[in-house]
Amino acid sequence: MLAKAHDLRNLAEYEGHVDVEARLVQDVIFACRKVSAARD
Repeated sequence: MLAKAHDLRNLAEYEGHVDVEARLVQDVIFACRKVSAARD
């Protein structure tokens, strides 16, 4: 999921293509919170 988000970011950055689903954004936020909590 994080790799997919990174790939989509690259498409937006280098090709100007932006097509991000709300579910992916929710999943990335959830993953970031998990990683952040594990670091505490």
